[in-house]
Amino acid sequence: LDRELGKYTELDEEGKAEYEEMLRERVAKDLRNNYAILTLCQKHGVDIDSKEARTYVNDSIKSLVDEVGGKKEYKAWLEENKLTDAFLRLMYKVAYLETALVDKLTQEDKEIVYSTKNLDKFVEFVIEDESYVKVIHAYYPYDFDYKNGASAKEVAEEALANILAAEDDEERLDLMRSAIGRAPFVAGYSTTGNDYYITFGQMNQRYEDVAFSLEEYEASAVLELDEGCYVLMRVPKERDEVAPRAYELIDQYRYAVVKRMADEQKELI
Repeated sequence: LDRELGKYTELDEEGKAEYEEMLRERVAKDLRNNYAILTLCQKHGVDIDSKEARTYVNDSIKSLVDEVGGKKEYKAWLEENKLTDAFLRLMYKVAYLETALVDKLTQEDKEIVYSTKNLDKFVEFVIEDESYVKVIHAYYPYDFDYKNGASAKEVAEEALANILAAEDDEERLDLMRSAIGRAPFVAGYSTTGNDYYITFGQMNQRYEDVAFSLEEYEASAVLELDEGCYVLMRVPKERDEVAPRAYELIDQYRYAVVKRMADEQKELI
């Protein structure tokens, strides 16, 4: 929010009102998600008040207190970020319980049907099933100093125009890879060679909607999300690429299944 609207203490009254409303919306969204995970845990026999969960929360809070410099600094940090200790503890608790839920559902072998026990079948699923796509993207963060004072959207649109000028799929892919290589380096987002195999429930909903709407070698319009702008391209899936990454992808798949279940549960709240 500080990046989107500016530092809260420096805003005028109208800006502070907008900041507080957006914060309320995000907290409400988090609370609905938390409630959904807690409900799913109860449905599937995961103890939401286990000793392990309490230990995880206490250790996480202690690490944060140490990181910010002590209990007094922790209280100031909470106030500065418009958070409460109770809300933060709930967030940590849900994070732990989500992992416990993923493990329990994997053991039950119902909603999560693939695991490390059947990796070969999972690889075939990723390659053959339409619920998986392979996508690459060039990412342009808002908080980057672009040449000549250009905005992230302007730089992304210039890159897209260059890609769309290609005469065939091979040239379009080459131009897309080139755009990725020239985009600002941000760890975890966009570097040359990052090919993302994604399934429903894994990414931001708008990102997924775009990725699944594309044909192979088709570039998307500029996608504006909270953190920056994206240009996406869908590319063919490759078995030789999926197999070595099976352990990584199956972990993503497991959490995506739980996220979809949580989204369905939220509709009932």
